[in-house]
Amino acid sequence: MTETRPTLPLVSAIIPTRNRAALLDRALDSVFAQEGLGKLFELEVIVVDDGSTDTTVDVVRRYPQVRYIVSHCRGAAGTRNIGIRASRGRFVCFLDDDDVWLPKRLKLQIPAIERHAEAGAVYSQVFHTETGKPYPDLSRAASGRIFNALLFGNCMCVHSVLIRREAFEKAGYFDDSLSCYEDWDLWLRLSFHYPFVFVPGLVAVYIVSGFGLWQSSANAEQNNARVIDKALRMLPDAVEYSELKTTARVRVTLAYCPTWTKVLETVHAYPWVLRHDWARRWVSRWIRTRAVKTESPLFAVQQLCGEMKTAAGHRSVTGRWWVRQTVAKAWAETASALADGPPAQRRDAVRAAVRAVAVSPSLLTRSRLAPIIASGVFASGAGRPRKAMTREQTRARVS
Repeated sequence: MTETRPTLPLVSAIIPTRNRAALLDRALDSVFAQEGLGKLFELEVIVVDDGSTDTTVDVVRRYPQVRYIVSHCRGAAGTRNIGIRASRGRFVCFLDDDDVWLPKRLKLQIPAIERHAEAGAVYSQVFHTETGKPYPDLSRAASGRIFNALLFGNCMCVHSVLIRREAFEKAGYFDDSLSCYEDWDLWLRLSFHYPFVFVPGLVAVYIVSGFGLWQSSANAEQNNARVIDKALRMLPDAVEYSELKTTARVRVTLAYCPTWTKVLETVHAYPWVLRHDWARRWVSRWIRTRAVKTESPLFAVQQLCGEMKTAAGHRSVTGRWWVRQTVAKAWAETASALADGPPAQRRDAVRAAVRAVAVSPSLLTRSRLAPIIASGVFASGAGRPRKAMTREQTRARVS
């Protein structure tokens, strides 16, 4: 009696490309280097060429197992959609032609999604070459029903998400009318219908370049607002969702404020927004950016923080506490920005760091302020001439 071998799950890896022949082979090699291939899963690789005029086709010919599809002017979303429709895998995932997967990517994620039959997708971390850090930070990563959290920012990279095929039937595909944020839009729709599972660990390298394919920031604000509006329309028109909807829309407004005056108007209209970390982060960065461009950054921070306090106008204890946290963050941001400058700026950095810790002592252990303050202490100690000891002091020291 012959023993039947269990059928391995088929994973469809979709790689959109356009005029990146010099990089495409590196991406393909990283896909075919996946550990567990042929033992834990089978793999189909689909390259969708969005009208290349270079030697892309010659690169693909070196990989006879790759399915090659040619499209024209479909953009990132449309090109990925072509790959999804052509794929046959039980699970679908993506890789851009200038990025790479790490060898354990599928070996890590496939068992996780198979253990959670209710999940529509799993995601992990990628190494972000621009920041030099894993993305997302573990503090932002979450499993389960993450729709509400995703309303306030994307926390996953397209190269790290593994999607169950049937999830597309409810959520739909990428919205090809979006010139950016099309991945975030899809994650929102998927997370509205299905739980997500976060699997810690690096699974890809996101190689940031200024000439990336299909990059567009010209309509970023409009696309961001559209993504949020589409997501919020999925929620019932009920009182319990009104605050969530308002907060999500205020986030878009604050994220794209063109001037400091507009920031102050937004804080004045919605002072409660400062209880959110993302709001405090954006307001404090506005203060930092404006302050470091002046001849007296410390005076500027103090003045800008005063304007922010007036705009918020909080009278409650809780409200004043959130304002203080924003002020502390502004001083901390300014200290970090000045710390790598010339000596005069480094001295200002120390003063700004001390002010930040004075307002919020917890920042001493949760930021890079401690070494900034320490550098100021050592610098002042090294530059101060040591007083000569008296004869009595010398005898006391020896004894």
